[in-house]
Amino acid sequence: MRIGIDLLWVRPGKNGGTESYIRNLLDGFSRYADKQYRFILFTTHDNVKTFAKYKNSENFEIKVCSSPSSQAKRVAWETLHLNECGEREKLDVWFYPVYSRPLFPSKKIPNVTVIHDLQGLHYPEYFSRGRNAFFRLMWKRDVQSSTKVMTISEFCKKDIIDHYHIDNSRVKAIYNAIDARGNATDLEVLKEKYGIEKQQYFYTLSSLAKHKNLITLLKAVKILKNSVPDIKLLISGVKVNAEDEINQFIKDNDLTTNIVYTGFISNEDRNGLIDNCRKFLFSSVFEGFGMPPIEAMIRGVPVLMTKCTSLEEVTEDMCEYVEDPMDAKEWSDKMVSETSPLNQGQKEHLEKKYSLQNITNQYLEILGGFGK
Repeated sequence: MRIGIDLLWVRPGKNGGTESYIRNLLDGFSRYADKQYRFILFTTHDNVKTFAKYKNSENFEIKVCSSPSSQAKRVAWETLHLNECGEREKLDVWFYPVYSRPLFPSKKIPNVTVIHDLQGLHYPEYFSRGRNAFFRLMWKRDVQSSTKVMTISEFCKKDIIDHYHIDNSRVKAIYNAIDARGNATDLEVLKEKYGIEKQQYFYTLSSLAKHKNLITLLKAVKILKNSVPDIKLLISGVKVNAEDEINQFIKDNDLTTNIVYTGFISNEDRNGLIDNCRKFLFSSVFEGFGMPPIEAMIRGVPVLMTKCTSLEEVTEDMCEYVEDPMDAKEWSDKMVSETSPLNQGQKEHLEKKYSLQNITNQYLEILGGFGK
C-alpha cells in the first residue's frame, strides 16, 4: 500500500519535539515495515537533504514539492496542490504528522492526522493572536475532516474529545517512540565545548518557549548561587517566544557564567550532556507527551520535573517531582537533594514500552487498515 507523508512543515533544527517525533517514526518505518508498505515522503527544496538517507530504501520514495518556505504561503500551497499530488501518486492514505495540512481533504484519499496537543487553547497568552487563530482553525478542521485523529498521550486524547466532542472511536492515542540508547560524545570533548565537569552541572532539553517555564529554573539557580557560586545549568533547544525574557533575567541577575545555552545540538552531544549531568531538569507546565525526561530516565540519570498535563502519565510516577512548578525554592531544594536513578528493571520497562519497534507497529496497524 502507498502511504503519503506530508513533511512540508519540517524546518530542520527549528521544530523541536515534533521534528524528533517524525524522524524517529520514519526510522521505525524504515526498519520494521515489511514490503507491502511504500512511504511517499513529500518534502521541500529546503528540507529534502535531511531525508536523504531514505533515498535508497526500497520502502521509500521522495517527492520534492515547490512549496514556499514561509508558513502562510506553505499552508496555501498545501491546500491548493497537495491533494492533487497525492492523487497523482495513487495514495491509499495520507499521513499528516502535525496539525498543519490542506484545509480541505481529498475526496478520494482517507487521511490520518496527528494533533500533538491543544496548548493554544489552554495558554493562549503564550502565542500571538494570529497564531492562536491559526491553531484553532487547523485543529477544528483536523477533527472535522480527518478519517482518523491520532494523538500522543491519553491526556491529549481526553483533551481533544472534551474540547471538540469527537467520538472516542475516531481518536487513537499512541505514545511517542523513544530511542534513548544512541552514541554519546566523549566527556573530554564536552568539557572543551561547554566548559563542564562530570556531575557538576544540571541539564535541560527545552525550547525557549514560555510554557517551558525556564524562568523558574533560572530563579532556582539564582537561589543556589548564594551557596554554590559555580553552579551551572545547561539548556539545549530552539529559540522561541521567551528568549528576550530569559536573556534579560540572566543579565539582570549576573548569571552569565552560570547559564550555558547550547542552542540546537547533535544527538551525540545531547546524549553526552545527559549522561554526565548531576540531575536532569524538566520544568514545563504543558506537554502533550514529554520525551526528554524519559530519555534521561532510560539513560540512567536522576530526573526532577513537574507533574503537569501528560508528564506524570508518561513517566509513570518513577522520578522526582516538584509539587508547585512555579516555586523556585522548591526547585532549588530538590535540585541539590539526593535522588536515585531508575533501577535496571524500571529502565527496561520504559525501553520496551516506548521502543521504536513497538510504537512503529502500532502506527502500521492504523495506517495499514486503509489498504485496498
